Amino acid sequence: MTRANRLFLAEQGLATRLRGLAVFAPYVAGGGRLGEYERWLGRPVRGVVDNADETRGWEEMVRSATFLARSYAGKAAHPIIGIPMLVAGERGSLARGAAGDYDPWMHRVAQALVQNGLGDCTLRLGWEFNGNWMPWFAGDDPRAFQRYWRRSVDLFRHHSAKFSFDWCPTLGHKDMVTEAAWPGADFVDVIGADVYNEWWNPRSRDDLDARWHDEYLWARFGLQWHMGFARDTGKKISFPEWGTRPAAAHGGHGGGDDPHFIMRMAAWFDAAEDMLAYHGYFERIDVALAGGAYPQSAATFRRLFGA
Repeated sequence: MTRANRLFLAEQGLATRLRGLAVFAPYVAGGGRLGEYERWLGRPVRGVVDNADETRGWEEMVRSATFLARSYAGKAAHPIIGIPMLVAGERGSLARGAAGDYDPWMHRVAQALVQNGLGDCTLRLGWEFNGNWMPWFAGDDPRAFQRYWRRSVDLFRHHSAKFSFDWCPTLGHKDMVTEAAWPGADFVDVIGADVYNEWWNPRSRDDLDARWHDEYLWARFGLQWHMGFARDTGKKISFPEWGTRPAAAHGGHGGGDDPHFIMRMAAWFDAAEDMLAYHGYFERIDVALAGGAYPQSAATFRRLFGA
């Protein structure tokens, strides 16, 4: 049985939110301090999410992916690793990726993963592709994104047929029609969504039920779309990154210390039942719960996801 199957296998009597329990990059040190997070939570996690670096060129991308492969090698938690499709600071393009110009870098990443025993991990290629903040933003050339995605999946599968692939936009209507970047069911195993606690509709500022309804549940390309699209394509769903944000984030549009958001997300995970592959709270920087910045949210999280 592969590591992915062990992670996603339903356990008798365990709530869905716990069967798919992961964490995003518990510390910059990668897997080395995962135990500290698990002691804080009071429960081992079943997966750990992390991203290779897209900010400092191709060589650094490969180096960081290799670091993650070594950090998570031999760990019980299933690795879910974000692989950049382009890097900042270089004049790259999705069309060049689709033509194979970046294959040598991807081959090196695949080799590092397989050599460190991660040939059955989950890869999150070009995450948040629907946001124009990413170098590989798909909205400028969605067909090239599709071709590049399919080429990358074939490349990684050449190294290991056990890799699985998470197609992961940011939740909601960002800078493109999300479905325009769909590469086809044969090239995707899990449909992800990154979800952060923010409000944009004025009534959502103080009305938490309205925030859930307007910003998450029924927003265009929101939670209902996410679930429905996964059902239509026969895929599981995931939430590789989710969390609350400081109230001052994005000009005062962050959710702040909001246990209501934590409870709503937990209930949504449970409602997904066998469709949920995994979810990873973003335990980093100003979103982290373990650092004490959000005491009410942290207490609720530990109650719902801890021992």
